[in-house]
Amino acid sequence: MEIPLGKSEIVKQGKDLLLALGSMVYPCLEAANRLEEEGISLAVVNARFAKPLDEELVLDFARSGKTIVTAEEAVSPGGFGSMVRDLLDRHEIFDIRFKNIGIPIEVYPLGKVQKIKEIYGLDVEGLVKKIKNFYESRND
Repeated sequence: MEIPLGKSEIVKQGKDLLLALGSMVYPCLEAANRLEEEGISLAVVNARFAKPLDEELVLDFARSGKTIVTAEEAVSPGGFGSMVRDLLDRHEIFDIRFKNIGIPIEVYPLGKVQKIKEIYGLDVEGLVKKIKNFYESRND
């Protein structure tokens, strides 16, 4: 099966968008299923490509005033989430609720991959906690 260049894959339907890149797809899917039980409805999308970004899909969610969360197993500043935020800015979509989950720029600890993911909240438990806290921090 040929994958169209720059096209994402929706792996779970939902109200808001959880855009996952690479190895984050399955942890995001599991986290979204858990969050669904708490009333947070997230469409999980396998971004497949950081570049070219599936601009049409992102903008469709953004234009309907929905929340967008990105998740990547990489440095956040200048990474995939930053590209999504830049797309929103270029289209002057400033009122969307946006959260970028990734790794900060710092000296990283050494260890097994799963432990590092736990430290940065990139495992299922960490994703659930970060996303739930983000939703609870809303002022509306």
